[in-house]
Amino acid sequence: MDMHSEIQDRTIIMRLKGRLDTVGAAAAQACFDKYHTEDYASVVFDLTHVEFIASAGIRVLLIAAKEAESRGGKLALAGVGGYCLDVLSMSGMVHMLPRYASLDEALAACRQ
Repeated sequence: MDMHSEIQDRTIIMRLKGRLDTVGAAAAQACFDKYHTEDYASVVFDLTHVEFIASAGIRVLLIAAKEAESRGGKLALAGVGGYCLDVLSMSGMVHMLPRYASLDEALAACRQ
């Protein structure tokens, strides 16, 4: 799992690439955890280049959603497609995790 993260306008942006399986989810969670003391409200996961997601990956997304909500913000997913969209649909999470076609759209939704 390759990832790049940053904070922009009180929103954590996490760009992920690879597999959000057990190993990738642990790395993504560790990356997200480093922002625990930062002043942020919302979280955007750019999943455009994620080709696989497992239950451990969904768990990371749900933890981030809960944390964002507790801070008065939102969670948004950008670029979800293919296998990842299928898994989120089959798990029922597709209705709980807001999805947007692009990173820009996801960021705009978090600003509202």
